[in-house]
Amino acid sequence: MTLLKLAIVGLSFACVRDAVSQSANQVQKKRPATSAIVRAEHDTVKAGAPIFLNATLTNQSDHELTFGYDRNRGIFEVDVFDDAGKFAPDKRKGYRNGRLDLEQLARTSTPEQVIKSGLLTGNAVWVTLKPGRALVETIDVSKYYEMTRPGGYKVLIQRPDPETKEMVKSNQIELTVTKP
Repeated sequence: MTLLKLAIVGLSFACVRDAVSQSANQVQKKRPATSAIVRAEHDTVKAGAPIFLNATLTNQSDHELTFGYDRNRGIFEVDVFDDAGKFAPDKRKGYRNGRLDLEQLARTSTPEQVIKSGLLTGNAVWVTLKPGRALVETIDVSKYYEMTRPGGYKVLIQRPDPETKEMVKSNQIELTVTKP
């Protein structure tokens, strides 16, 4: 066999091996046990007014799911993007992209300020969700993000799936902030 034929045969075996490996990985990949949906109470709000979201976590598995979360921070992580597609500015000290950022908190606050802020005091809750059942959380997204500039914003929520450990993302909604 010539060198060219050997290279073609070797490449063919490599492609088949990779295809089989990818198929096996797809078969093994589990479907998330949960789903997330977000809705806004109002699609248009005046600058400075609270912006409430209804976030729903549904157990789409055939068995009970137990998971924990911190009552102070809620069940979901909330992502808010401005018209330019960038994260909206954070409103709370020690937060980045709507999430508690311990590194930033340590850089910008004294230990006394951190303790007084209450950011590190957890209020853990364990929840068991039966198959097909949902848990609804109301989120005031304006507590986490500075959304006083009039314009359009895109919002989605996410959280780790308790079984696959992958982030389950919701639908994306659009909000309009108008002048007060």
